[in-house]
Amino acid sequence: MEAEADLLGMGQHCAMPDCKQLDFLPFKCDCCSRTYCLSHRTYTAHSCIKAGAKTLDVLPCPICAKGIHLRAGDDPNLVFDRHVSSSECDPANYARVMRKKRCPVPGCRQKLTTINNYTCKACQQTVCLKHRLDNDHACPGKSGAAVGLLSCLQDRGLLSCLQDRGLLSCLQ
Repeated sequence: MEAEADLLGMGQHCAMPDCKQLDFLPFKCDCCSRTYCLSHRTYTAHSCIKAGAKTLDVLPCPICAKGIHLRAGDDPNLVFDRHVSSSECDPANYARVMRKKRCPVPGCRQKLTTINNYTCKACQQTVCLKHRLDNDHACPGKSGAAVGLLSCLQDRGLLSCLQDRGLLSCLQ
């Protein structure tokens, strides 16, 4: 019985008169300080009368790729015209922002995105997935790492053990 009372005391009800949903992770509006459920958390969803100056939309400029801040009640066309006529709108910025990096391996034209890139742990070079192996991107760090590993194995007397078992070919 006591456990049920604890569960009923958790969470808060949505402040919308027609909702009153019990929400265990409620949202508090930073303008009107009332508590709302997930469905009514935005200013427009609960028709917040104090949100006026806080409402902010950002439009991407098709010329320079910068964000244009649009406040409540502003005409988007006037704000865009003001941005284009200002010194902020630089068409050269669009190429810098929108240009994707390419794989640095000679002859490879693969664009590097967040999904298809690999940063080599030996040389810190970012390449495409096709060239992720040391031999594929002429990694300068591979030879030094392999030599260091071989000398370490030799110092510990393990080099002859690996040679006897035929496991040394992967390091050379």
